[in-house]
Amino acid sequence: MPGSGNTRNIGGITNIDKLVKGEGVFSKLGEDVFDDYWMGYFNKQDAANTEGIGTPRYHNLESYKTYLRKHKKFLDKLK
Repeated sequence: MPGSGNTRNIGGITNIDKLVKGEGVFSKLGEDVFDDYWMGYFNKQDAANTEGIGTPRYHNLESYKTYLRKHKKFLDKLK
């Protein structure tokens, strides 16, 4: 899988020691959450505008949680 094509995301790392020790933002959430977050993430400037896929669904963990809650409501209706 190709990278983002830029190094902008590196700026999100504020504590390299925690990351190296395995204590990053996703460490307690698990690999499945990490994968889901990044597979569904896109940057408005890069992907949304050039690929025509609209507004990003989320841009941080809080908005990701909101996104998931919204979709859980739809899944509950399908039960």
